Amino acid sequence: MQELIEKLKGMKNATEAQYDVMIESHAHKEVIKNLKEAGLEKDDLSTEEFDALLSEQKKRANSFAKGALGASGIFLFLELLG
Repeated sequence: MQELIEKLKGMKNATEAQYDVMIESHAHKEVIKNLKEAGLEKDDLSTEEFDALLSEQKKRANSFAKGALGASGIFLFLELLG
């Protein structure tokens, strides 16, 4: 997840759609990585099963990213206040 946070922090003036694309890409990579760790490949699952795993990973990544970016925004605001 740290990799995702660093990528999102680097997208300072990005639109929400651009953030969504980044989160989608990260979630897809994570699902593939988790399948490999379990000794499986994407083709071992049905489309519905893979989509369900991807959807769950996107929810986790999105929630984590919003929290982390919100926290970093608060810290930036506090830094600006001095």
